[in-house]
Amino acid sequence: MKSNTRMSIAYPDWSPGPDDVPDGPPAPVGMAAHLHTLRLQPPRHRWKSLAVSLIWHGALIYALVYLSFVVPRQAELQTISVSIAAAEVSQPEPPPMPKLEPVPQVVQPILPQIDTAAPPSPNAIRAAPPPAQTPTETQGAEAAPISPPRFDAGYLNNPAPVYPNMSRRLREVGVVQLRVRVSAAGEPQDIQLFKSSGYERLDTSARAAVQKWKFQPAKQNGNAVEAWVIVPIEFSLDKSAR
Repeated sequence: MKSNTRMSIAYPDWSPGPDDVPDGPPAPVGMAAHLHTLRLQPPRHRWKSLAVSLIWHGALIYALVYLSFVVPRQAELQTISVSIAAAEVSQPEPPPMPKLEPVPQVVQPILPQIDTAAPPSPNAIRAAPPPAQTPTETQGAEAAPISPPRFDAGYLNNPAPVYPNMSRRLREVGVVQLRVRVSAAGEPQDIQLFKSSGYERLDTSARAAVQKWKFQPAKQNGNAVEAWVIVPIEFSLDKSAR
């Protein structure tokens, strides 16, 4: 059988000697003072005190570091205010109003005015009588007669109208009567168709010929005056036109 043997070590009483007392001025309060205290303790107690001091200082440093990061962060979080604005609901745009086309104005047609007066009776239409001539006018007209212009005088040498060839082939014949206004100088001033021959070619040929004629002017009291005269021109295939 094993016997339990205990070994006991007796430590002599320790008291600080002259080497353990530090020279110079006293150490500052705090960590230095604590270290100075540790120097005065025996080695076993010194390590325990050193471990406790390190734990205590580590806890203090951790607390300071934690508070320096956590407390300001909490303060910042407390000062943040979040405001959520209600989203504006966009109202739908109203549909565009339909364009109203202007109604075209109806223009009433302008109708000609019709005279609805009753037509005159047949007895009301009649030729007006010629104005009565005073004795003075009758005596003056009888005293100063007017001789009409002449176009058949031989000395006038008026050429005969040209008989159109187409009229000859178609055997167109007839008499053209022209109303000519002869000036006091014996020249034709105006030529009007008084009566047609029935063929336009014959009427045109007669007008062109008379336009070149010379006339003996009308005379009144021996003086040449302007007057109207009827010039007949006959177109015939049996004899020359005259």
